[in-house]
Amino acid sequence: NLITNEQNSISVVGDPDQSIYSWRHAVPTNILEFRKIYKDCLVVNLDESYRSTKPILEAADSIIANNTNRFKRKLWTKNKEGSLVKYNSYFDEEEEAVSVGKSITKLTKSKDSLNEIAVMYRVNAQSRAFEVALNSLGLKYRLVGGVRFYDRKEIKDILAYCKLLVNPNDDSAFERIINCPPRGIGLRTINKISIEKNINNVSYLSYLRNASKDDLNSLLSKRLCDSINEFLGIYEKLLVQISIQEPHEIINSIISITNYDDYLRNDEDGVERLENINELKYSAEEFSVVNDADNTESLIDFIENSSLNSNVDSIDENDEAITLITLHQAKGLEYKNVFIVGMEEGLLPHSRSMDSEDELEEERRLCYVGITRAKENLYLSSSSRRRFQGIYDNAIKSRFLDEIPDKVLEKTSKIKNIDHSWKRNFEKKNINSKDEIDDDIEVDFSIGDKVIHTHFGVGRLTSYRVLANDIELAIKFNSPFGMKKILKNKAPITISTPEESMDLEDYYGI
Repeated sequence: NLITNEQNSISVVGDPDQSIYSWRHAVPTNILEFRKIYKDCLVVNLDESYRSTKPILEAADSIIANNTNRFKRKLWTKNKEGSLVKYNSYFDEEEEAVSVGKSITKLTKSKDSLNEIAVMYRVNAQSRAFEVALNSLGLKYRLVGGVRFYDRKEIKDILAYCKLLVNPNDDSAFERIINCPPRGIGLRTINKISIEKNINNVSYLSYLRNASKDDLNSLLSKRLCDSINEFLGIYEKLLVQISIQEPHEIINSIISITNYDDYLRNDEDGVERLENINELKYSAEEFSVVNDADNTESLIDFIENSSLNSNVDSIDENDEAITLITLHQAKGLEYKNVFIVGMEEGLLPHSRSMDSEDELEEERRLCYVGITRAKENLYLSSSSRRRFQGIYDNAIKSRFLDEIPDKVLEKTSKIKNIDHSWKRNFEKKNINSKDEIDDDIEVDFSIGDKVIHTHFGVGRLTSYRVLANDIELAIKFNSPFGMKKILKNKAPITISTPEESMDLEDYYGI
């Protein structure tokens, strides 16, 4: 209204189907209400796509058609028919990331440039699994609009605590965490302590733990001495834990004892930062499963493994690289090959949108934006299990996948170790050769089944081994118990049966 002349001459362009920034007041009503204000306006529909193939457009149109707050229109193109949209369902996010990486490797063998490949996800915390997988496959990637997972402040903070626990002489770790969360210990105080510890030729921590009360009182104010003693008390509490807790449990203790979670909640990006820490805990727990060392050695190994993943060569702006990007950041971009990952209820659509129809419609628009970034090949994927707030749970595929017609969707299940007949002949290669085995033995459970133990609570069966007179089960229980190996016939457990559980094929829509 402020820029129109007396003749109400104005021209505007907008796409309400791509309105994904409502918190910036970029809501679809800005364009939807335009005709009510300017009743005689001429509407020109820009519905021809010069980017995407027909199957991709049909997938996008079929999803967005479920929104009510929009102009009714349908995209069309003169482009070639193109490949079907591919949908893969994986066991967990690790398998999803590795499989996506292998698919990208195949694309590069067909001469596709890495610059023409993008992996898109709903939240930044999802990037970790893909960063690790792409590193392991030797594939260069560029993280758009964000910081690499292991370079994020909250991740470096928690790992610094871990480093100081296993190496009290790590002065760099000390300097990072002495005032994190804030304890009123500034650079001037650290410099004073640094002078004294250098005179004594010891580390920060060694000096503070051995300095007399009089020495500290003469060096620092009472308030600062109290803050130093508070930190030392926290350190001693954590030090007790490293021999009895696994790495992910140590991370939990660090967060709890330091009140790091409360510290993050006061940050405007606190929710996202907490999601990143949950992802770090998940990574630590997965690492513990395959690491046979004792708890202290396992923590050292986990730190070293994290360092390897953080020491990735930076990508020159002229280098070819895969794009890792959130769906929000992808708006306005286009790629020949697009992978949209983590298409599950709670992620896409996000759990925060479930109670509001307007927010749910925005999540659908966000999915639409991601799909329409693809020019030739679109890959969609979900996992059958995922961690939410640090706890594994069954994941339900996104409702948006159900809104895509089957005629444009090529479905493939990549879930491993699931026997849909609920029976399995055990493979000899997984059996200890010293045990006498009945070659024809069958079991009435499957990998991934829920297990309830009278002491350890709820867990998930990850693997098993048939012995002469029993079956050894490897079960991952919820924190604080973690991974346990128990004998089926002697343990007080209940395993879900086909009659008690939904068939996985129906549940995940495979």
